[in-house]
Amino acid sequence: MAFYNVLLDTLWWFGQKARAAKVLEEARKRGVFLEVFRQTKLVWSLDVHRMSVGAALTSLSVWLIDIQRLVLDEEDIPQLASIVTVQGESAQKKDARGFPISKAVYSFLKDLAAPVSYAAWNKGRIICHQIQLKRWLSKSFLDEAIALVNSLLPIPSAMIGSTYVEGKEVGNEEIKSKAKEITRTELTSV
Repeated sequence: MAFYNVLLDTLWWFGQKARAAKVLEEARKRGVFLEVFRQTKLVWSLDVHRMSVGAALTSLSVWLIDIQRLVLDEEDIPQLASIVTVQGESAQKKDARGFPISKAVYSFLKDLAAPVSYAAWNKGRIICHQIQLKRWLSKSFLDEAIALVNSLLPIPSAMIGSTYVEGKEVGNEEIKSKAKEITRTELTSV
């Protein structure tokens, strides 16, 4: 689990969100994070309490996209959406909202103007009711905001002097050009 948490964290923060979603899917196939997505007739739950921040945000994005697809197809969704960020005795503590995962997930949702709140009965659980969730997920700006796409990786711009690329000496502009070409080739081939 630690390996996947670190990998998902790295991919998320480097803007490789589509790759992070694929890694999450693979982790679940291998028996890691099996409890992440739970679904009953009344409640859909996302359990991220054992995840890193990047893994939690990847899971949250995948989950929101799945629910949004159902809302846009006018299918029925449960009465309550619930995100477990802290579990056990810690969830009853006053400072449960201050846990890194809890703060990150709540902030991510609030940045998207999500109608969420902490549950009164469990301070480690973020909830949203069906009516509010449907209204919010119907907004078109969310498509781009929660899309799982890969960003171009940053190109080192602080290179000084010349270096060798493919056996010949080149300057900064040639290095940047070659790096862009290599990066684009690598990103499109995956």
